Amino acid sequence: MAFASAEDRPSVGSRSGLIVLVLCVLGVALALRLYGLTIHSLWFDESYSIELASQATLQGFFGALVDGGPGQLTQPLYFFVLYFWEKAAGDSDLALRLLSALLGFGATVVLFLTEIG
Repeated sequence: MAFASAEDRPSVGSRSGLIVLVLCVLGVALALRLYGLTIHSLWFDESYSIELASQATLQGFFGALVDGGPGQLTQPLYFFVLYFWEKAAGDSDLALRLLSALLGFGATVVLFLTEIG
């Protein structure tokens, strides 16, 4: 990868325009992730995720995770975060899907930060 010379770098005015454009794109990305978040009923894997995250204790959570359902041992960090998210946000359809939507939006932000920075 070649580094850009000083004259190839964007000027201050075009950099601020780029930032405005990126913020608009991020706004659209967030709106698209949140639009219709609860239109459809829960699917099997989402219902299982709620059941797993609804364990009363952390020990019960890890026991249910190890006993496993479809793919639980392949992504334990997500279910661990979901366990605490469910305690804070509740166990509704919206709360369950909102975590994934926010994580996806966060990934979009990180992508733009790596490209801009």
